[in-house]
Amino acid sequence: MARIEGDDVELLKAWIVSKAESNSDAEPDVLADYVIALLNNEHGADDGLVGVLSTELDVFVHDPASFAQEVVKCVMERSFVPAEQGKLQEERSFASEYGERDFPPGQSKQQAQGKSRGIEDLISKTVVPNSTEIVVTHLPSDKLDSSKLREFFSRFGDVHNVVVDTSLRAAVLQFGDHRSAKKAWSSPQPIFDNRFIKVHFRREHEPEPAEKPLNMEEFKQQQLLKQRQFEEKRIKRLEHDAKLKQVIELKEKMLEGFEAQLKSLEEELIAHPENEVQIRAKVEQIQIKMVQEGITPHAIDEDKARLEGRHAFPAITRGSSHSRGRGRGRGRGRGGYTGFSPYTRPHSFAGPNRKLDLRTKTLVIKGLSDPDDEGFQRALGVFGHQYVSESSKRDDGSIKVTFVDRHYAERFLQEKVELDGRPPLEMHWDETARLTTPMSPADTNTC
Repeated sequence: MARIEGDDVELLKAWIVSKAESNSDAEPDVLADYVIALLNNEHGADDGLVGVLSTELDVFVHDPASFAQEVVKCVMERSFVPAEQGKLQEERSFASEYGERDFPPGQSKQQAQGKSRGIEDLISKTVVPNSTEIVVTHLPSDKLDSSKLREFFSRFGDVHNVVVDTSLRAAVLQFGDHRSAKKAWSSPQPIFDNRFIKVHFRREHEPEPAEKPLNMEEFKQQQLLKQRQFEEKRIKRLEHDAKLKQVIELKEKMLEGFEAQLKSLEEELIAHPENEVQIRAKVEQIQIKMVQEGITPHAIDEDKARLEGRHAFPAITRGSSHSRGRGRGRGRGRGGYTGFSPYTRPHSFAGPNRKLDLRTKTLVIKGLSDPDDEGFQRALGVFGHQYVSESSKRDDGSIKVTFVDRHYAERFLQEKVELDGRPPLEMHWDETARLTTPMSPADTNTC
């Protein structure tokens, strides 16, 4: 079996990774490197290679025998190589015939540095001693034919091989000896009676340093070490997630307790409205304690987001289309968390005609005349549509957005909202939207 080199390494590695995902608990990249190293280190018959792979992969793969057979079959049939795009007239091209020596793997010199630079890297300006190869450049399209080139240049000697590359409009010809190649190079006769066609000797290739022999035992130990590190990280991640899950469950139980206290105070206020000042003071103490201890719906949402590997409230930047909000579509209903909370349901605490926080929850947004602007709606989606009560136009060409609670309005006011191609939006409080529910004289200075 030929060594796996150049582009084949990455192609085969991708194929092995795709197969290993359902057949191994090992890190796919590590397993793929190990398999390729085994293939390059074994040079026996295919059946023997299957046996070696099966034995070496026993600790990494669920079904090593069938996996080894599939790998060897894939390599022999080269089924890991995708169908080539385009077709050159000759079965081989410069990129395939000489790529390992002149071009970076996977691309021709033309792709890497331009057509003229590619040719210059291939040709020699002087005679190359003992060379049997010439490069013919500036060929017209009707002469990019191996049979025509072979027929013409056979007058100088025996032509062993012809490689044509239509993209470079050039060809490499290999003669049987240096004398024939030099005759073709020094001939004063125009090639195909075309004085623009040039003939050069092919540049000599610098010998590549000998590849260091692979120490399979050392390589195997390295792969096992990587695998152990991968497993250790996975175990630590699982332990961390388990602890975080316990914390979330504890916080949810504590939140239920706080909500029960708030519900009790709500009922007390309904029964004894004359004690509103004292009741509001107790509510404020509970709210402060909830925030300090991180026992709020938002804090719990953030913990759950970390557990799921995402962010609970991504920063609003440009309202880009790839941002994903936490709301439910374009609707501006309340939605979201429905249990009693000092943030999401302050109105339910004080009954239909009383509010514990009468500060405005409405923002005026300048620089935007349509509340249904697509970019703005995406920005609200990032923040959370469920925290928006309503939005509408204003007579002065701006818009206003009312939030379900002052807390969320304050958070949105702190954000720097930039929409595509527009400066940051200017926002300020709409004091005309301040609630006017009557309050006791003792509370007039607290709103």
